[in-house]
Amino acid sequence: MPQISKVRIVNFNYNDGKRLIADELYDFASKEKDDALNVLINLANGGGKSVLVQLMMQPIIPKAKVAGRKIESFFNKASDHWFVLIEWIKDNSTEKLLTGIAMSASESSAAEDDSSRGMAVKYYTFYSNYNSYSSPYDIANMPLSKKENGRFVAAEFDAVRTLARKSNGVLNYYVADDNPKWQKKLAEYGLIQSEWRMMEKLNSEEGGLSKFFGDFKTSDHLVDRLLIPTIESKLNQTHSKEDNSLATMLLSYANQYASKQEVIREKEIYEAFSRELTALLPQAESLWNANDALEKCIRELFGFSDALSAKLDECKSLQDKYASDIEELDRKSARIEHERASLMFYKAKEAFDLVLKAYDEATSEEQCVSLQLENTTHKKLVLECAEYYQKLLRIDGELTAICSEISRRESGGENGQELANLKYSVYIQISDLLSKCVPEAESLQRQHDSFAHQKTECEKQLQAAKKNFEKAKDEYTRADERLRGAESETDRVVSKRDIEISRRLDGAYAIDEVEDVKSAKSNEKNKLADAIDQADKNLASIEAEIVSIPQKKADLSLSRSEAEQKCKLVKEALEVYYEKEAQIREICSEYNLNFAMRFTSNIQEFLISEQRSNQAKQAEILRKIAIAEEEIKSAKRGSLHIPYAVIEYLNSTGVRYSTCEKYLTEQVAEGKLSNEECLEILRNYPAAAFGILMDPSEKERFFDYGRKKWLPAMIPLYTYEQMAQILSNAKKFDGAIAFYSEEYFRNVDRFIENLETNQQALIKERDLIDAIDVKIKSQLDVAGSFTYDDNYEKEQKDSIARLEKSISEIDAKIQSLATRETELTTAKENTKRRIQELSDSMQTVNRILEGIETILQRISEERSLAEALHNKKLDLEEAEQSYKNVQAQLNDIATSLDRIDEKLNELKKQISELNGVKDQVGECVEAELVDGDWRELYSKYQSLQSALNQKLSTLKSQLEDKASRKEECEKEIASRELSLDEYKDITFSEEQLQSVRKVEKSLRSSLAEAIRNTKQTVEQKGKAEGTLESAKQSLVRFGKPLDKSEVGSDFDTRLSQVREERKSLFTQKDNCGKLENRINTIFGRLTDRLKKHTRPDIIIKVQLEDSFGEQFEYMTNEYESAKANLSNVHTRVSEALNSMKNQFVGSTCGVSDAIVGMLALLSNEMRGDRYYTLIEHINGDIQNTDRAIAQIMTDLKEFENNHNDLIRQCVLQGSRIYEGLLQMASSSRVTVYDGKDKKQMIRFDIPAEVDPVVASAAITDEIDKGTKELVARMSDEAITEVDVKKMAEKIVGSRNLLRKYIGKEAIRVDAYKIDQTPQNAGYRSWEQTQINNSGAEKFVVYFAVILSLMNYTRGDFGSIRDKDLRSALILDNPFGATSSKHILVPMFAIAKHFRVQMICLSDINKSDVINCFDIVIKAIVKKISMSNKELLTHEENELIEHGFYRSEQLSLL
Repeated sequence: MPQISKVRIVNFNYNDGKRLIADELYDFASKEKDDALNVLINLANGGGKSVLVQLMMQPIIPKAKVAGRKIESFFNKASDHWFVLIEWIKDNSTEKLLTGIAMSASESSAAEDDSSRGMAVKYYTFYSNYNSYSSPYDIANMPLSKKENGRFVAAEFDAVRTLARKSNGVLNYYVADDNPKWQKKLAEYGLIQSEWRMMEKLNSEEGGLSKFFGDFKTSDHLVDRLLIPTIESKLNQTHSKEDNSLATMLLSYANQYASKQEVIREKEIYEAFSRELTALLPQAESLWNANDALEKCIRELFGFSDALSAKLDECKSLQDKYASDIEELDRKSARIEHERASLMFYKAKEAFDLVLKAYDEATSEEQCVSLQLENTTHKKLVLECAEYYQKLLRIDGELTAICSEISRRESGGENGQELANLKYSVYIQISDLLSKCVPEAESLQRQHDSFAHQKTECEKQLQAAKKNFEKAKDEYTRADERLRGAESETDRVVSKRDIEISRRLDGAYAIDEVEDVKSAKSNEKNKLADAIDQADKNLASIEAEIVSIPQKKADLSLSRSEAEQKCKLVKEALEVYYEKEAQIREICSEYNLNFAMRFTSNIQEFLISEQRSNQAKQAEILRKIAIAEEEIKSAKRGSLHIPYAVIEYLNSTGVRYSTCEKYLTEQVAEGKLSNEECLEILRNYPAAAFGILMDPSEKERFFDYGRKKWLPAMIPLYTYEQMAQILSNAKKFDGAIAFYSEEYFRNVDRFIENLETNQQALIKERDLIDAIDVKIKSQLDVAGSFTYDDNYEKEQKDSIARLEKSISEIDAKIQSLATRETELTTAKENTKRRIQELSDSMQTVNRILEGIETILQRISEERSLAEALHNKKLDLEEAEQSYKNVQAQLNDIATSLDRIDEKLNELKKQISELNGVKDQVGECVEAELVDGDWRELYSKYQSLQSALNQKLSTLKSQLEDKASRKEECEKEIASRELSLDEYKDITFSEEQLQSVRKVEKSLRSSLAEAIRNTKQTVEQKGKAEGTLESAKQSLVRFGKPLDKSEVGSDFDTRLSQVREERKSLFTQKDNCGKLENRINTIFGRLTDRLKKHTRPDIIIKVQLEDSFGEQFEYMTNEYESAKANLSNVHTRVSEALNSMKNQFVGSTCGVSDAIVGMLALLSNEMRGDRYYTLIEHINGDIQNTDRAIAQIMTDLKEFENNHNDLIRQCVLQGSRIYEGLLQMASSSRVTVYDGKDKKQMIRFDIPAEVDPVVASAAITDEIDKGTKELVARMSDEAITEVDVKKMAEKIVGSRNLLRKYIGKEAIRVDAYKIDQTPQNAGYRSWEQTQINNSGAEKFVVYFAVILSLMNYTRGDFGSIRDKDLRSALILDNPFGATSSKHILVPMFAIAKHFRVQMICLSDINKSDVINCFDIVIKAIVKKISMSNKELLTHEENELIEHGFYRSEQLSLL
C-alpha cells in the first residue's frame, strides 16, 4: 500500500455550512527524500478532526462514515460540492499516485435514508500517475479553485471529469456505479478497501481503538468477530468462491444421505462391528500376552523359591564354617598367647642364664684376679726377698772383711794380752750362755713351729670359714635380692592393677586385706555379670524387636506396594481412560459432537459415516485424476475436443485423417497463422474445433466403412480444400454453436502445462484425502477402544481414594515403625554402650581379680622367698659364727704364738746379741780366764778395744752398720715368710720389681672392679630369677613352653588380626544368621503365594540379587501386576464384548451371534487356548465384515465421492483460516526494547503445525455428525428450510471449521504487555489485557492487532513482497490516556516495523506525543471577517498556484 504524501481538500462546508475548508493542501512528505512521514494534525476539540478523517477516507471508500455520521449530512443545498485529493508515494517506484473524489448533492431532495440529515449525493472518483509536480494533473496543479472578482470560487463538480476526458488517459475517472472497478483499480496499487473499511470502523465512534475493541472482550470474540471475518474478507478477494458453496454442498450431500440411510445403516453396523473388533483385537492379544506374562511371573517366582532354598543351604553351611573358623581362631589366639608366654619364658630364662653366666663369670673373674694378685704379690715378695737376700750376701762379705781387719788390728795392739784374756773370757762365758740359750731357743722354736702350724691350719679353717661365710653372705644377698625383686614385681602388679593395698610395717602385704579386696571385687564382678546378663537380655529383646520391624515394615511395604500397585493400575487405567477420553474429546471437539456421546456408539457411527464419505471422495478424486490424465494425453495427441471413442473409430477405419485442432495448432506453430487469427477462425467456425480433415478420396472410403459400422458420435467433417477456404475466409458456415477451449488454441503448451498442474493438485488432494482416511481409521480405533460406562471415572476415583487412604495409613504405620526402629536403634546403641561399659568394668574387675590372684601368688612367692631369706640368714649367722670361732681360735693361737715369738725373739735377740759378741770375740786364742760378768768383761774389752787406733773404731762402726743392715735385710726377708729356696736363686732386677708392682696395682684395681661386678650380678640374678618365676607362672595354663622353633613374633599384631578376623567372622556369622532369618521370612511369604499354583514343568532360573528383599518385592509386584493386569484385561475384553452385544442387539447381520460365540469362548476355563481361539475368531470376523463393507461401498461410490469433495473443500477453508492466523501472529513481531529480541505483539494458542490427516478426520467427523443432524431436521416439518440452511452454514462456517482443523474449541489470544521496566513486560491473555492493562497499555495492544490485520490483508496483493509493502493509518484522537513515552515509543516502533505511516488528529500538545511525529501541523479555525463563517486552515499552508494564500482567503471570505 502506498503512503500519503499530500492531502488536498477543496470547498468543503460543515457545521451546517458555517465552517469552510476552502482549498487546503497538507504536506506529509519530507522535503529531502520525498518520503512519507508520520503526521500529527493538531486541532482543538470541536475544530473538525473527525471531519478531516472522514474526508481523507472518501477517495478510497466513497461515502465512508466516521463517528456514526454519514457524508450526506454535510450537504445542505443542491449546489454543495467538494473535492478531496490524496497524493501517494507508490511502493518501489518514483512515481506518484493521485486518487481523488468529487462529491456533490444529488438532484433528489433527500438522502436514501429519510431518517438521516442531509441530501442524497452523487460522486465520481479519479486517479492519475505522474513523476513530478510539473504535471497539470498533480495534486497541486489541478485547477479546483480560482479567484473570480477577488473572491474564492471552487471548480465545478464535473471539472475533473472534463479534465480527464482531455488528458488522453493520463487522468481517469470512475462513476459511482463503477465502484467495484474502482476498488479493483485501487487494489492494483495496494490500496485495499477492506483495510480502509477497518479504518472506517476504528474512526466510526468516539473512543477510537478502545471503542472499536469494546465488542471483543474475550479471545473467542476477537477471533470469531474480527480476525476470522478479516481473513474471510481477504480470501473472498483472492480466491473465487461460489455463493454459499459449502453450505449448498452440505445440503446436497444431506439429501443424498437421507435417500440411502438403510444401506448406510447396514454399512455403519458392519463398520462399527469392524472397528469394535479391530479395537478388541489388541485387547485380545493383550489378554494372551497378559496370561503369558502371569505364567512367566509364576515360573520366575518358583525359580526365585529355588534360589532362596539354595541360599538357605548356603547360609547354613556358611554359619557352620564361620563357627568352625571362629573356634580355629580361638585356638590360634591361644597358640599366640602360648607363643608369647613361651617367648617370655625363654627371654626370662635366657636373661637369667645370661645373668647367671655373668655372675659365674664375675665370681670366676674375681677369683682369677685374686689368684693373679696373689701370685703377683708372691712374685713381688720373692723379688723383694731376692733383693734383700742379695743385699744380705753382700753385707756378709763386707762384714767378714771388716772383722778380719779388726782382728788383725786387735792382735797387733799394746793391750793385746789383756784384750786376749778379756776376749777369751768373754768368749767362754758367751759360749756357756749360748749353750743354754740355744736349746731353749730351739724349744721355743719348736713351740713356735707347732703354733705356726696350728695357725696355718687355723688360717686354712678360717679361709674355709670365710668362704662359707662369704658364700652364705652371697646366698643371703641373692635371696634378699630375689625377695626385693619379687616385692618390686608385686608392687608393680599392685600398681598396674590399681588395687588399693599397702605393705605392713614388716614390708609384707596382708593377705587378709587382699582377700577382702578380692571378695569385694568378686561381688562387684557378680553384680556386673548380673547387669550384663540383664543388659544382654534387654539387648536381645530390643534386637528381636528391631529384627521384627523390617518384617513388619516389609509386610506393610508389601501391603503398601500391593495397594500402590493396585492404585497405580487403577490410576494407569484411569490415565488410559483420560487419555482415551481426551482423544474422544478431541474427536468430539473436532467434529463438534456432544461430548456426552462418548459413552454411546454414536461417535463410532459418526466416524464410520465420515470414513464412508472420505472413501467416496477418494474414489471421486481418483476419477478426476484419471480424467485429467486422459485430457493431457488427448491434448498431446491433438484430439482434445474429440471424444476418444471417435478417435478409436477413425483409427479402426484405416483412412488417413487429421483433427482440425491439430491442423490449426500446427499452422500456428509453423507461423502460417497467428494465435489471434486462429481464434478468429474458430469464432466464425466454432465447429471446426471438433472437426476432422480428410482428402475427398479418404472421405469416400470413410463413408463406405460407415455403412458397415456406425460412428458413436456426430462430428464435423472437412476436406483440406474446405479448410483452405475457411482460412481464406472464402467459405463461411453459419448456424453452428460450439464451445471450445480458447486457451488450448491460444497456447497448446501452456494449456497442457496447466492440465498437468491441475493433475498434480488433484494428486495432492488425493494424498490429503488418503491422510484423512488414515486419521479416521485411527479415530475409529480410539472410539472403538473407549468401552467405558459413565460411572467408570467415579468408581476408579473412589477406588484410588480408598487405596490412597490405605497407603496413607500404611505410611503412618511404617513411619511409626521407623520412629520405633529409631528409638530401638538408639536404645540398642545405648544398651550396647552400657554393655560395653559393664564389659569394660568387668574386664577391669577381671584384671583386678587376675591381679589379685597374681598378687596372692606373688605374696606366696614373697613368703617363700622370705622364708628362704630367713634360712639363708640363719646359714649366714651360722657361717659367721663358725668364722668367728675359727678366727677366735686363730687369735688364741696367734696370741700364744706371739708370746712364744716374744720369748723366742727375746731369746733370739739374746742369742743374737751373744752371737754378735761371740762373733766379736770368736776369733780368740785360749788365754787366761778373767773373772767377772761377760758383759763387764766385754765392756772392758770394748774399752780397751776403743783405745785402739781410729781405724779400728771406724771399722767397727762399719761393722755395726753392716750388721744393722744385715738385720734389717733379714727382718725384711723374714717378714715375707718365704723359704730360702724360693728366692735364693732369683736374680733381682729393679725394673722387674717395678713391673710386678705395677701389675699388682692393676690387679688390685681389677679385683675391686670384679668384686663390684660380682655384687651387681648378684642383684641382677635376683631380679632375673623373679622374672623367670613370673614367666613360669604365665606358662602354668599352657603346661610347658613351646619349642623355640615354634615360637613366632609380633604377637600383638597377630592377636589383633586374629581378633579382627574373629570379629569379622562373628559379624559375618551374625549377618548370615540375620540373612537366614530374612530368607526364611521371605521364603514363608513366597510359599503362601505359590501354594495356589502347581509347580510348572519349566522353571525360569533366577539369579538371587544382593538386595533379594527388593527383588522379591519387585517380583511379587510384577506377579500382582501381571495378575491384576490379566484380570483387568479379561474384564475389559469381557466388558467390551458385552458392550458390543448390547450395542448390536437386534442387528440382522449375524453380528450378535458372533459376539455371543466370543463371549462363550471367554467364559471357558481353558486359559491359553481359549485366548488364542478368541484371537482367531476376531480376525476371521474382521475379514468377513470388511468383505461385506467393500460390497456396500461399491454401491455407494458416487455418494462417497460427493462426501469426499465436501470434506476437501471444508478442510481447505479451515486451513486457510488457520494459516491466516499464523500469518497475523508472525507479522506482529517487532522490536519493543532496544537491544532485545523481537516480540510477537499477539500470539495464538494454536498448534505450530497441524497434521492434515488429523485435521481432515476432525472435519470429516463434524460434517458427518452435522449431516445426520441436518437429515433429522429436514424430516421435522416444524423446521423451515431457512433454519436448515442456517444450520448448514453454521456447520461449515469458518469458525467451526477452524476449530475442527486445529483440534481446539477455545483459542486463547495472548497480547504482549509493554512496561516501562522491561523485566515487568510479558504476555497476558486477551481477557487479562482487558481487565488488568491500563488504558494506554490496552491501546498499544489494540494498535498492534490493527496493524497486524492491515499487514495481513495487504500481504498477498500485487507482486510486491510483503516486507516492501507500506500503508497509512488515519486515526481520530487516538491517544486518550496514551501519552507516556514508554507506551508511545513502542507504538511507533510497531508502526515503523509494519511500515505504517501514522496520520493522527488530536488536540494533545504534550511533548511526549508531539516528539513521536515527524511533522506536526497546527490546524486552526479562524473567523472570517465581516462574515458569520469560519475558515479551517493551518499554519504555513503551502502555496497552491491557482488558489489563494490563507490571507487572501480570509480577506475574500
